[in-house]
Formats: sequence, structure tokens, C-alpha cells
Amino acid sequence: MDTKKSEAETDEKSKTTTKRLTVICGANREFLLDADMITVAEVAQRLRAVLNLTEDHKIVLVNGKQIQNPQEYMLAGDEELEFKKPAGQKG
Repeated sequence: MDTKKSEAETDEKSKTTTKRLTVICGANREFLLDADMITVAEVAQRLRAVLNLTEDHKIVLVNGKQIQNPQEYMLAGDEELEFKKPAGQKG
């Protein structure tokens, strides 16, 4: 019985310490675990091919708010990062 309690406590602790970053680009969605203290530029570089990121994705949102300097913006984990194209652009 103590073993079950210990396992449950360990699982609960791991849930609270793991930071998950959700990255969205159009219909594509990826998750990065333990993605704290990483810049938006680093995430974009890592996931460029996976998310089909292009130079056209000029709008960057963090938790629904547009950020002005995405190259230097430091993410803290447990956030949602979204790359968007300006309205009126297809493709």
C-alpha cells in the first residue's frame, strides 16, 4: 500500500515539474516538454520543417498575445506559441 502511495506521489510531482510548450502553426500542433528558458527563434528553428514554418509566418502569439520581438522573447514553458501569416495571405 505504501508503494502505491509513493508511486502516486512521484507521478504527481513529475506532472508539476514538467513544463509543456504547445506550438501551433496552421493545422499543425507540436508539444515540447521541458521547454523553459528557450527563445521563440530557437523553437522556430527546431520545428521549421515539422510545422512547415516559412518567412511568411510573421505574426507570433504567446498565450494569445502578439509579441513584438520574437527573436529574443524567452519562453517559460507551460505556454502556447502560435505562428501565423498576416491576413490575406494564402498558402
